[in-house]
Amino acid sequence: MTRQITRTVSLWTFIALAVLVLLQLPAIPGVILMMFGAPLLAGLLVHIFLGALFVESIVGRLPRALVAVPLLAYGGYYVLYMQETAEIERESAKLRSENPGLTLKFDPARQALVMKDVREFVDGHDLNVAYEPSPNTLPDPFISYRRLPKDQCAEARAAWDTLHSGPHKFSIGVEYRHTGDFRTWAEDRNVCTLRLPKKPEGEIVSVVENGPPQWREGPGVQERTLEFVVSGGKIATYRTATIRRLPTFPTLFIGCWLDSGSPAWRCSANFMRKRIAIAADRDDAGDAARDDPVGTVLGIARLADADRKTAAPAEHFDAILTAIGSYQTHVDNAKAARDEDFFTTFLRFVQVSSQETVQRGAFFMLVFEGADKTPAGMVQAIDKDPSRLIPLRDRMVAQTGRIGPEKGFLRQPLGSIARTCFADVAERRLRGHA
Repeated sequence: MTRQITRTVSLWTFIALAVLVLLQLPAIPGVILMMFGAPLLAGLLVHIFLGALFVESIVGRLPRALVAVPLLAYGGYYVLYMQETAEIERESAKLRSENPGLTLKFDPARQALVMKDVREFVDGHDLNVAYEPSPNTLPDPFISYRRLPKDQCAEARAAWDTLHSGPHKFSIGVEYRHTGDFRTWAEDRNVCTLRLPKKPEGEIVSVVENGPPQWREGPGVQERTLEFVVSGGKIATYRTATIRRLPTFPTLFIGCWLDSGSPAWRCSANFMRKRIAIAADRDDAGDAARDDPVGTVLGIARLADADRKTAAPAEHFDAILTAIGSYQTHVDNAKAARDEDFFTTFLRFVQVSSQETVQRGAFFMLVFEGADKTPAGMVQAIDKDPSRLIPLRDRMVAQTGRIGPEKGFLRQPLGSIARTCFADVAERRLRGHA
């Protein structure tokens, strides 16, 4: 009997699986095996082992009782699969009954839609322009996305070409819609989307998404909300949900991979789940409004494929071309005003300590516009003219002891002041804070 067992496919498959898993545990040769798909191969070996165990138990090469192992393994998996299916159906029924339908008929003539990742929405809906929040954009923290026809695309691109090269030039763009896949990739030149920093005009209709980022979502159903806000008041809340779904066939991943975030070499065994959206549309929503919460709540229709190849000419297009041509000047003026605000904040902190701060343990963090983190560009604004810092020398050195983790915005300006300005500062203090 022992001799017969040693000739079974299931035994040698199990040995191969064990060796493959053990070889992946150390980073070398684990990383090489990872590149050749060893975690997926290990998952495949599990199925070969269970299948061979089932057949060899039936034909008598192994004890009949072992036939229970594959039956329990696959049976248990599909019990979990059906439980998850029931959970998805319950969640979908709840969302369908609670989510709103048409709440506000959006009027593009007097209202402006503001939401994240708005470009894709503009490309696929009957809406010529919408806006995306962009806190670091000057002079206003918004970027507009506007569909244009072919001739206006060419004029907008010509105006963009006249701008001087620099980081702000690339805040503007004329983007064409891609068609096909990687083998038949092409650009549809009949219509484009103009990306232009611009403040919304009219009443703002905001769509605010709340929920953890997808990379941080855990197991089970994960809900997110879309809040629709008009003139500061919430008019509707639409809930969506996703789940990392078990595969129909239990595809396994058994092995290790390089976690670049930690960084660390990590190992696990799990099913190859796929994130899917749970149906959340109301039962009375038409087919055209499926999986389109913003369009459903605001009554903005989806474009048919044929309609996406055309666009209505933009009104006041001359003003748009002027805005493109003068954008750099507006940015320079706004940046100069912003730098002065930064320096004024800095003065209040180092001279009279009247600037708002918040305590974090033993240190104080500078608060600017409600945030307790040094804003982007603040250090450069302070450091732009070192001659203005010389009279503040002693106060700056004194404040480094209480700022703690954010002392970088003091340390760099201190380094810009000529060494001779520190002749009367104790060498111990200079080494400790400069």
